[in-house]
This record gives sequence, structure tokens and C-alpha cells, in this order.
Amino acid sequence: MKKTTVLTFVIALLCFSASWAQTTATVTSLADDGTSGTLRWAMTTANADININEIIFDSGLSGTLTLTSNLPNVASNMVITGPGPSAIKISGDNQYKMFVVNTGIVLDISGFTATKSASEYNKGNIFHVSRSTVNASDMVFTGITNSTPFVSWEGNSALNISNSTFNNNSAIMFRSDHGSTPNTTSDIETDYTNRITVTGSTFSSNSGIIFRTERYVKIDDCIFTDNINQIGVFNGLNRYQVLNSTFTNNTGYQLFSFYSAINNGWGASTLGTNNTLFDGNTFTGNTGTIINPGWSTNNYNKTTISNNTFENNGTNYLGNPIVVSGNIVSNFITSIIHSPNDGTVSVTMSRPVFNSDLGSGTLEADDFQFALSGGNATLGSSSPTSISGSGNTYVLGINVEGIIHGTEELTISPIDENSIYDSDANSASIAQANSTINLNFLDDDEDGVANYEDACPETPAGEIVDPDGCTDVTKPLTPVEITSVAGLNNITLNWTANTDDTKGYRIYGGTDENAMILVTDLNNSSFTEYKHTGLTANTTYYYHLTAYDLAGNESDSSPIINNVPTLAFIWDGPKIIVEKISNTDWTEAENQDFLTDNVILTRDINKSLFNIAKEASYGEMDHQSPLDTEWARGTTADLGTLNFSPWADDMSFIEWCPPCFENREFVLHLISDDIYIDVKILSWEEEFRGGGFSYERSTPSPDEDGDRIKDSLDNCLGTPEGETIDVNGCSDSQKDADNDGVSDAIDTCVDTPTGETVDANGCSDSQKDADNDGVSDAIDTCDNTPTGETVDANGCSDSQKDADNDGVLDAIDTCADTPTGETVDVNGCSDSQIDADNDGVSDAIDTCADTPTGETVDVNGCSDSQKDADNDGVSDAIDTCADTPIGETVDVNGCSDSQKDADNDDVSDAIDTCTDTPTGETVDVNGCSDSQKDADNDGVTDAIDMCPNTPTGETVDANGCSDSQKDSDFDGVSNALDMCSDSPEDEGVDSNGCSVSQKDTDEDGVQDSLDNCPSQFNPGQEDRDGDGLGDVCDTVELNVSQSFTPNGDGINDTWTIYNIENYPNSLVRVFNSWGKEVFSARNYQNDWDGQFKNLNNKLPDAGSYYFQIDFDGNSSVDQDGWLYITGL
Repeated sequence: MKKTTVLTFVIALLCFSASWAQTTATVTSLADDGTSGTLRWAMTTANADININEIIFDSGLSGTLTLTSNLPNVASNMVITGPGPSAIKISGDNQYKMFVVNTGIVLDISGFTATKSASEYNKGNIFHVSRSTVNASDMVFTGITNSTPFVSWEGNSALNISNSTFNNNSAIMFRSDHGSTPNTTSDIETDYTNRITVTGSTFSSNSGIIFRTERYVKIDDCIFTDNINQIGVFNGLNRYQVLNSTFTNNTGYQLFSFYSAINNGWGASTLGTNNTLFDGNTFTGNTGTIINPGWSTNNYNKTTISNNTFENNGTNYLGNPIVVSGNIVSNFITSIIHSPNDGTVSVTMSRPVFNSDLGSGTLEADDFQFALSGGNATLGSSSPTSISGSGNTYVLGINVEGIIHGTEELTISPIDENSIYDSDANSASIAQANSTINLNFLDDDEDGVANYEDACPETPAGEIVDPDGCTDVTKPLTPVEITSVAGLNNITLNWTANTDDTKGYRIYGGTDENAMILVTDLNNSSFTEYKHTGLTANTTYYYHLTAYDLAGNESDSSPIINNVPTLAFIWDGPKIIVEKISNTDWTEAENQDFLTDNVILTRDINKSLFNIAKEASYGEMDHQSPLDTEWARGTTADLGTLNFSPWADDMSFIEWCPPCFENREFVLHLISDDIYIDVKILSWEEEFRGGGFSYERSTPSPDEDGDRIKDSLDNCLGTPEGETIDVNGCSDSQKDADNDGVSDAIDTCVDTPTGETVDANGCSDSQKDADNDGVSDAIDTCDNTPTGETVDANGCSDSQKDADNDGVLDAIDTCADTPTGETVDVNGCSDSQIDADNDGVSDAIDTCADTPTGETVDVNGCSDSQKDADNDGVSDAIDTCADTPIGETVDVNGCSDSQKDADNDDVSDAIDTCTDTPTGETVDVNGCSDSQKDADNDGVTDAIDMCPNTPTGETVDANGCSDSQKDSDFDGVSNALDMCSDSPEDEGVDSNGCSVSQKDTDEDGVQDSLDNCPSQFNPGQEDRDGDGLGDVCDTVELNVSQSFTPNGDGINDTWTIYNIENYPNSLVRVFNSWGKEVFSARNYQNDWDGQFKNLNNKLPDAGSYYFQIDFDGNSSVDQDGWLYITGL
């Protein structure tokens, strides 16, 4: 009994383990015969085995599974996972159903393409849910022609599709009906028992209606493009939501339409305003009506259109949905009118607009922007220059610059999508419908400048004008940054393009900087380069550039530049054919073309040409040039116009295809060697045919000296190696400018006359100059001129000349012009020319021998140092006393006693009464100068004595003045008598030495001329009545104060009458403005403080008061006037 129990348990355990391990069915075949490994088998197995809940496809399986009958219904919860829509396609063959899901079952399916579903209407022939659920993702649905492949029927049904694609379907795609719906809008999806939800999916190029439903639909984050029928036909009272999706270029006459039996008894009062909701979507370029919310107020009141973008659609929505808010729409602008008489446009809006989403704020100019296209004119500003509004129309100012062509199109739009709003906070999109207009200004003279801004309104026809409408006489700007690059027989010019008022450029050039001619006229302002070809190598070419405008005005010339085209080294020797036979060894020399040490060309079995001198092998196929080469199409005859480059697949200039180029001519440039070779490809075996090829090429031209100038053009054969040559093949060591057979490098005689025989130095007899003085020997009269000395036309230097022909050269001849025939000494002097003391007077007539050297002599040969006119034995040169009387004895100075004058004042000491007269002073007959005279004998000479005639015996100071003569202020009155010292220099004084300005009679410190009372002491100069008479003298006139301020501050608190004390019998009275006496006093003491006369009443109001003064109390008014009391 115990053994049987154990065995039964083991068997049961094994059966359980086997069942538990098998949870997945794998599809390995695309047949539909129900055999093992087919989808039909897998679904049947999963329906029958509760342990199998997943069906997968073998990873290597791909192709189309075509149904031969309806697939089994999905009868158990199941997950079917395909390898991807591109791998597996399931076709219903237009007659068979695919996935019908039984009540209460959930199907999760992904990774397939489904097509050609069955034709039974409303049966959901791809997905049919009825009180069941399908969750589909990563699917493609295409080529479906039979309607309603997707059906959700009855309550407790849910069809959810995500991240899938629907394209090229002509069927009605989705259908739903039945199931309960709350009569109050709910955001809880499960409150709706029949639901279709599509998210993250794409619908394109479908021609059938996509959703034709009567129950809950939610479309979220989907893309709809190029569909030609309705997207949604929603019927029935349900919740429809279209969210965060994009709709582009769909052409159905309407995209969404609604019909619901909403009435007052059901839904009208309970459903929310967002029961039908469009939110966060973008609609662009759709041709029909986007949203038709239904044709009743009840439907309008349940529709919300919010936060969507509508651009360039047919009609965004119909009717009056209850909420239209926060959308970006393109239908704000309804029309634009351009005024041809001024620079304005009128923009009319479809509804009242504001510059904030609060429904307030007046539009401003910078809420708009302009764009201009076509024509010639441009915008001076992309913002309106002005704005004014009336109702829904706004007049905007335009700043148009340049010449108006008449085809200018102006586009007006909001500056951004946050600038113009309607009252529901919808904003205007930048791309507005009705936003463009052609500008058509009045232009009477047809010069392209509108009348309103034309400064020259009658411009003759055909003239080019400036932007102000006046004839264009302004030159364009001078082109700048002109540069040049020399090439082979060409020069390429480059410059910076002008950005304004330029039609084209003219290039002038030539080999003469001062006579350049027009090279080319480039009739396009965008040109910035020109290649001047066909030039002579090694020749300097000069260029300058100008710009010109439409009116023909030409700019100033650019700076002149120059360059020298280079000379190419071309092989133009006899042509040879180079050939490599297919399948021969490319490493053998006989299968190679040895051009230079740097370039050796050959080809491998299936490769292109390569340079084995620099490449070990060729790693690509027909795509790259041999290293160190570049190629051009053409011949060396056109070398200056060719463009060289390597060949390559991606180059339009010389894409390498040797078979395509058979019998085509190329120029091959060996880069390192700088050699140009003509090449013509004759044959080319294509890939894998053995690498055979042949071409014809030129060979090196004869060049005996290797100077890269072929012998036929080389004027100097045998050029030494390494020497630089010119275009003629001549190095400096070979040039012979005068053709005398001696090269310039060693020719010491240039320009030898033609035909003359020369020596080894290149000099003919007519050019020889033995002493190298620049005068040929043939005419040189002075041979052997010392080196470096300048000679005259005869070849003689100064050291060789002998003007008097006495046999002594001028350079050492001390006696020029020796008379002919006279014998001379070594100095060139004859006896008639000898002068022993060299004073210029021959000894024969010289009366003063031995004249000191350098002294000038007279005709007798005597110098001043040798003369003695008075014969006193002292020469005139040192004799200080000429004309000494005969017989008188003189001293060493030649002076006798009668001639001596110790102070040299020309008055002899014998009669001179003033010895030691200062040198240079003139003296009188007594020998006295002015500086020595003293007329008053006071010991001070007259020259400095400021006080002549000093009384005898009085002592004087250094100025010669005694006390009785001094006058410190120089007023003419001596200090001893002067009562006013320091009198002004320009004022006269009286006998006391006082001027008017110094007198002060009353001694008050104020001079009489300024004292207002000079007879009485008054240093303060008080004058209260300002009449110029000081108060101490002015004892009659009264000075009455005109105002006072009795406020108790101690300042001007009482009424003051100056000098009233001089009238003790006076009577003073004061009256107010209406004649009432307010104060009176006899013998007034200047003490009234403004109170009424009885001193009991309050002070009078501030104001003006009339006063009277009777000087002597006789009842007559001697003085009256007005005073002002303030600050009471």
C-alpha cells in the first residue's frame, strides 16, 4: 500500500512539472494548415491549455502569413508577440477574420503588419472586442479595403492601440456602439464601458473614414498626414477627446463631425463643456473644415477647443463652441489694403484684438512685423514706423527703401505668437491667412520711386535714379582688397564684392603701368574673381579695378597691383605609347612607365594607376590619383586656362573613369618635378580583366644643358648646372648684352660698338683706358693719371696740369704765369718772379726787405709794421704818437713829452685839469668829462647830482642833496616845509605840499573831496536820507522810515523818524486806509510799536497807513506819506 502511494505521487509530480514548464507556444512556420508550428496551431493550443498564455515567433521567421480560413477566436488571456511589422505580415486575403476576442478575455498583441481583412461589416475582422479587451502596439495596418476591421461592441469593452501605423487604407477603420455612458462628463475612463483609445500612432494616406463611432474615443499624441476623408464621424452622446496630436495636409471636406441627441432631459444640463475636447493639437495645411461640433446650441455648449494651433487651414471650426481659448490661429487677418499715395497699409482683423491674453491692451507697432520679397526695394525697418487703429482696422506705416520695381510683395504678421490675442485668449499665429499684398505706389514719372517720397517727381524717362527719385550721379564705392595670384601664363585677380549700388566691375590691365586698357567688363556685382589667361610668362602685368552702377557711374580706380605669370616646363618631345599587357607582372620594369625618379606609373591586375616610386601598392579601385600627380582635361597648348586636381569619385571636375576617357586628352602634372605632360588614354581593361592599359604621352624635349628650357628655345646652350636662368635659358654668366663675345659677368667694357674687336676684358681699342681715368687712351693727353683723381675732357687731373708751360706742374708751381722763355727754379719761378720775403713784391722793386710772413704790403713791398711816417724811429704800427715834432725825443711808444696824455683824453697832461678821465668819455678843453664836473662843488658830480646848486657849506648825501633840498614825494615842496607827505605824483599841491585828495579839514580821516560833511567830524559818514549831506550837517530834513515790523524780535520793532529830535514842538499823526486816526504824538520819541493810540485796543491789521508831520505844531502839515506795518 505504501509503495503504490509513492508511485502515484511521483507520476503526478512529473505530469505537473511538464505542464508547468510549457507556458509559451512558438510559431516556426508561415503556413496556415494548422500543423505544429503554425499560428493557427499556436492559438488553438493556447486556447486549450490554460498554462500556455504567450505565443512568440521564431526570430529567423519572416514573410507573409496568408489565412485560408478565420483564425480561432481568442478564448483565453493571451500575449502574441511578433518579430516586428517589417518581418511578419498577416493577410486575411480579403475574406477571413483575424483576432475575435471572446467575452471577458484580454489579448495583448504586437509586432505584426495586418492587411486585407474580411469583408463582413461591423464584425471587427482584425480586432473584434465584445465585453473583452485588446491591447495592440507596434503594429502596421495597411491595404485594408473592407470596412470596420476594428470594432468595439457592448459594455465592458476596450480597444487600445499604441505606437502603430495606419497607411494606404480605403476602409472605414473603427466602429463602436452600445455600452453605458454617464450623463455627467467624467475624467475617469472606466466610467465609460465601451472605449477606443489610440495613442502615439501615425495615420497617413488613408482614403476611408478612420473613426465612425458612437462610444468613447480618445486620440492622443498621434500624427495624421495626407488623409483624404474624414478622420472622425462621432455620433451619440459620448466623450470624445482629441489631444496633443498633429494634423497636416489632410483633405477631407471636414475632419471631425458630431451628432448627439442632447436634449434638456438628457445631458444638456449635466454634461461638461469639455465633453467633446480638442486640446494641444496642431492643424496645418488641412483644406476642409477642421471641427464641426454639430448643428445645435446643445452641441456647441459641450465642445471645448483649447490650446491648439491652426495654420493655413480651410475653416478651423463651425458654429459657436462654448469654449474657444488659448489657441494659436491663422485667421485673425481678414484683409490688407495698401494706400498707393503714401507709405501705409490698412490691416483689418476678423474680431477685436488686444496685445495681452487678458483681453486688454491696445496693439502697438512692435506687435507686427513686415517681410518684403520680389522686386528691387527693401525694408528700412521690419517693424511698422507708425500705427493707428479704428475699430478692427489698423493703419501701419511702412519704411520702403530703394527703387520700387512693382513686384514687391509685403507680408504682414504678428512679431511672435504672444503678441496679438482675441477676447478668448486665442493668439494670432505668425503664418496668417490673407497676410500678403503687392505694393503698388503711385509713380507718375515711372522712375521706381513712389510719388510720396520722390524728391524729383518729373525725372525724364529711362534715367536711373537714386532712392530719393533724382537722377543717379553718385559713383559706387571703389572696390577694395584686390589681390592677385600668378599661375601658368595667367594671373587670377580677387577682390571683395561691393554691397551697394553696383552693377558690375571693369578690369584694366597691361604691361605698361601708365597705359592700361580694358581687359574685361564683368556685368554682375557678385563677381569677386577673374582669371586673365594667355599671358606671357616672366612678364610683369599691372591691373586696377573699378565698379559701375546701373546709371553708368564708374567708381574711382582701386590701387594698382602687379604680378608675373610663371613659365611651365612642358615635355613636348615626340609622342610615345606606353602599354601594359593584361595579367603581366606590374613589378617588372618593362610594365612600368618611368617618368622621373619621383613618378613611376603602373597598374595592378584590377586596380587603377599608381606611383610605385612613392606607393608600395594600390589599395582602392579606380578612385584616386597616383601620389605626387594631378590632372586636367585638355592639352598643354591651353595650359594657362586649365584647372588641375587629383581625380576621385566625388569630384565633378575629373571623376576618374578611364574606360570613359578613351581617346580623351589630359595634361599630367608631376607635382614635385613641376613637369607638364600631354597624355591620351588609348585603352583600359576594366576590373578583374588583368589590369591592361595603354596611353600615348609626350616625351622630354631636347634640353642639352638641363636648364628646363628646351634647346629650340634656349638662347644659351650649355648653361652651367645650378645657375638661375631667364626665359631665354640664359644665366647671368652667359649673358652678353653688347654681343662682343665676352660675357657680361667679366666684361669690363659694356656697350662695345658693333663690329669692334675686343680683348679678353671685352674692350675694343676705342674703349681702352690704360690709366682708368674714364678718358680713352685715343684722346687722353695725360697718360698715367694717378688712381682716383678727377680728370677733365682731355684726361688730365689737376696734378698733371702746367698752365704756364714752365715745366713745373701747377700743383707745385709757386710762380704761376711765368713769362714765356724765362728760366725757372724748382718752384717754377724765374728771377723776375723771385720774392725772398714772399710779400708778393719782387725783390727787384721791394723797398722793405724781410717783410714778416703774412703781413700785407704796399706796392713798395712794405707792410704796416715796417712803416714810420714821422720818422721818430718807432714804426707806425706801435707808434701811439703820430706826427711827433721833428727833433723831439720819444719814448718806446713814439711819444715825446709834448705828446703824452696819461688818461688818453686827447688833452695833454701839461694842460689837463682833470686827470684820470675815464676811458671813452668826451672832455672839454680842460680835459674834463661830464662825469668829472661838479658845478656846486658839493663833492657829487653833476652827472649823478640830484640836487644842483646846493648852498655852500651844506652837507649832502650820495645824491648830492642837503636836508634843505630833499623832497621825498617829489611834489616840489621840500620835506622841511611839506605838511602832506607822499602826495600823489599826478596831483598838484599847495604851498604846504598838500594836494586836494590829501586835505581833511575836520580831521575825521575822510578827505574833504569825499567827506559828506567836511566841516564837522563824522568818520562814519552817516546819511540816512541818502541826499549826499551827512546827518551831522543835515539838521533840517526828516528821514521817515517807510515800514517796520513790531513782532518783538528787537529788530525794527518801532517806527523811526530820523532828525525828529530837532523838532521838539512837532506833532505826528497816523491814519488807517479809511481815514481813522490810529496814532498821534507830540515831540515824538521814535517809540511807537504799532498799537492804537489808546494802547488798549488790539494792534491794527497789517497794511498801509497814512502819516502827517507838523514840524512846529502850528497845525500845518509839513511832511506826509505812507508807511507799512507788517508781521504783527
